[in-house]
Amino acid sequence: MRLKQRVLATTDPPLRLVPGRIRPLGARLLLNFDLPPTRAVAQARVAALGQDRSSSDARGSVISFVVAGAIAEFRAYEQSQGQTVEPVPIQVAEILEDRPRDDGGGWRTR
Repeated sequence: MRLKQRVLATTDPPLRLVPGRIRPLGARLLLNFDLPPTRAVAQARVAALGQDRSSSDARGSVISFVVAGAIAEFRAYEQSQGQTVEPVPIQVAEILEDRPRDDGGGWRTR
């Protein structure tokens, strides 16, 4: 099976340089190599994907990398997002499948 997906992996300064006329970028996977410092930054990153997490038809995934020493920071991030963040599955292709969440919601936060 061959998957065709778009991935956005960037830091905030280059993301701010992307002209509004070419947004949304159409990525289905957002990689956070650092945790967003504020809820507004997290929302801006998701918005660059062209997805609204509150929309029932939104699809996509966000993966945030966290070092072992930043677990407290991660828990604060998780709380600021108002949801429990699930660990990444062993088979990463699972998060790239083009299917809605089981509960009918939009984004699968894996």
